[in-house]
Amino acid sequence: MSKLFKVSTVIRLYEDDSYAHSAARLNSSRIDKKKQDKSKFRRHDTVKVSNPDGVYVIRSVMGAYIKPGKPGITKDGIGLDYDAMDTLGVKSSGSTDNSLTVETASFYDVLDWYLYHTVTGYN
Repeated sequence: MSKLFKVSTVIRLYEDDSYAHSAARLNSSRIDKKKQDKSKFRRHDTVKVSNPDGVYVIRSVMGAYIKPGKPGITKDGIGLDYDAMDTLGVKSSGSTDNSLTVETASFYDVLDWYLYHTVTGYN
């Protein structure tokens, strides 16, 4: 069962938040802690974050730990690292003028991501 939602706000994650540049942080209301609600993501689910042009990144889902003094992630928001934002064409942190979607990544999405990644170490 694929979970899908449209992103309203993108927040930039920094090195200590982004879990080695492979995490997409979502609002905790989208994370199923008890592993019972199939309409929510589980921690470490693999997701495909894509823009309308078909460009996408593969990331692992994590909850949104909010540090004091830093902006929070709204229910329809997402936290991404710099490289993911650059790949998807998101201009700045706090951006709301995007049409990104987040969905469960299929096996073929992940395979395609690693086979054709521009960093040869991933291939």
